[in-house]
Amino acid sequence: MIVLVGIFVLGNHSSKSGSSQSSTAPAINGIECQTEMVKVHWHAHLTMINDGQNVEVPAGIGINKDANCLYWLHTHQTDGIIHIESPERTNFTLGDFFAVWGQPLSTTEAGAISAASGQTLRFYVNGQPYPGDPQQLPLNQHDVITVESGQVVAPPPYTFPADL
Repeated sequence: MIVLVGIFVLGNHSSKSGSSQSSTAPAINGIECQTEMVKVHWHAHLTMINDGQNVEVPAGIGINKDANCLYWLHTHQTDGIIHIESPERTNFTLGDFFAVWGQPLSTTEAGAISAASGQTLRFYVNGQPYPGDPQQLPLNQHDVITVESGQVVAPPPYTFPADL
């Protein structure tokens, strides 16, 4: 009887990308916090620059140690690598990542960096300007995303490690 109840609950749980087992941590933007997923697993890289200086993307974003789970978008280290792991292929965005991080994202604010009054942040994907809504910026395999405020510097190149 208990097993059947468990199957019923799991089979009727909806999320951003389909049915899956969740933890006690709440979903964010439809993104579940679960044990590590390996069905879909790719990486993007985020660099944040404020007046020419790198701003660290913290380790542990999307890792809930109290609930013993990982959100499908998370970081392990301060290297800027966003790990994207989910039970099904889903179109995740930079807005989803910032929501999991619990930080603001707009054309004038991204986490700890803000544009000067009357200015906007600059967003780049693979070295090319991204003119759209940063909330909708897609996170694709090996995308190199740069967010800049203040002094303009060329988006730095990034090479993914061979094992990613």
